[in-house]
Amino acid sequence: MVSRSIVDDNRTNRRILEGMLARWGMNSNLHPMEEKALEALSAAHSSNHPFELILSDMHMPRMDGFSWWSRSSNDRTSAHPQS
Repeated sequence: MVSRSIVDDNRTNRRILEGMLARWGMNSNLHPMEEKALEALSAAHSSNHPFELILSDMHMPRMDGFSWWSRSSNDRTSAHPQS
């Protein structure tokens, strides 16, 4: 099963993106808050079922999309260092 995640603080945007993915036959996980999305990303990675597609808003209240992605990458790298 392919995991997909939508990270956006705007409910309307989440619903539009969810609908687009559904029309393509894809289910998705919706995350309205950056911190909750980071937790879900970490949990998915830890359970060996990482998200294969992540759609992220670039203008979120607590951090922009680039900062969120950078932080998520750092969290995954520190939790699972490469040999």
